[in-house]
Amino acid sequence: MTAGELAQMINGEQWLIVNGSSSSKCDLTVVPMNGWKRSMWWEDTGLTWVQHLRIFRIPFTTIFAVLTGLLGELGTANQGIGYTLPFELVGAPGLTGTLLLAI
Repeated sequence: MTAGELAQMINGEQWLIVNGSSSSKCDLTVVPMNGWKRSMWWEDTGLTWVQHLRIFRIPFTTIFAVLTGLLGELGTANQGIGYTLPFELVGAPGLTGTLLLAI
C-alpha cells in the first residue's frame, strides 16, 4: 500500500479526528506516480538509494525491517540492530533453527 493509498483509506473510512469528531473527511488529492507499478522493487525504479538512516544501508533493509521489526517491538527476539546486518538476522535465547522451522 502506498502512502497515497493509505491516505485515501483513512479519509474514506473517516478515521480522521478533528475537534473530537471521528467522522471527519478532508479535501484530499493524491497525485498518481508516473512509470510506477506495484510489482516494482526499488532497483526497478532506476532511482538512486539514499541511506536516510544508518541502519537502512540497502533498499532491502526496509523489507527486512517490516518482516522482523515486530519481533523486536514485542521484546521476543533481537533483530540484529547494532550488528552489520540490521533486521536481516533474528535471534533469541533458546531459539534454534529446528524450533524456528516448527513454528
